[in-house]
Amino acid sequence: MCAMASFIQTSQGISNNYGYIEAMEIYGYSQGNIARAMLALTDSRAFLRDMVSAETKNDLEGREKNLASAQQRYLDQLAEIKATVVEDSEKEIVTRLESSVNEFFAAETRWAAALMSASNRESLRGEMNAEVDRLYT
Repeated sequence: MCAMASFIQTSQGISNNYGYIEAMEIYGYSQGNIARAMLALTDSRAFLRDMVSAETKNDLEGREKNLASAQQRYLDQLAEIKATVVEDSEKEIVTRLESSVNEFFAAETRWAAALMSASNRESLRGEMNAEVDRLYT
C-alpha cells in the first residue's frame, strides 16, 4: 500500500514537473527576455544622456559605443521574444513595439551623432531630452 502511494505521488510529481517545464517553455522564458530588453532600452537612454556630460573625447566615444551596444542587446532580446510569440494579438503588439523602438533608436542615433560633433553639447540637452522623452514614454 505504501509503495502504491509512493508510486502515485512520484508519478504526479513528474507530471506536474513536466507541466511546469512546458509552461516555462511556452510562457516563462520570454519574461526574462522582456526584462533584459527593458534593461537594454533603459541603458541606451542613460548612455545617450551621459554623452552630454562626457569630459573627454575618449569618454564621449566610449559612451557612444555603450549606446550602440545597448541598442543591439535590445534588438537581440526582441528577436528572441518574437520567436516565442504565437498569437496574432501578441504579434501585433510586438510589431507596434518594434516600430516605436526603431523610431526611438533612430532619434538616439541622430542625437548621438549631433553630440559627437557639437562644440557645446550642453546646449543640445533640452531639445534632445524633449524628443527622446516623448518617444520613450
